[in-house]
Amino acid sequence: MSRIGRRPIALPSGVDVQYNERALSVKGPKGSNSFTVPQEVDLEIDKEQIRVVAPYESDKGARCMMGTVQSVVQNMVTGVS
Repeated sequence: MSRIGRRPIALPSGVDVQYNERALSVKGPKGSNSFTVPQEVDLEIDKEQIRVVAPYESDKGARCMMGTVQSVVQNMVTGVS
C-alpha cells in the first residue's frame, strides 16, 4: 500500500469541502479548487480530515493513484488556506 496515500489530510478551519459523484470541490479564504477523483480510489471525508482509500488495494494502479490523489488534494487544501 502507498505510504504517502495512507496519510490523512488535515482540514484547517475556514476550509469547506464538497464531494459529490467523484467531483471534489475545496473552498477557502484564498480561493477555490476542483478535482475529479479517478475511479481507482475514493475519499472518506470527516470534519477534521480527508483520507484516500482504494477499494482494491491489491491493484497496483490503485496503490499508485492513492499517492497521486493524496498529493493533489493536499496541495488543493494548502492552496486555498
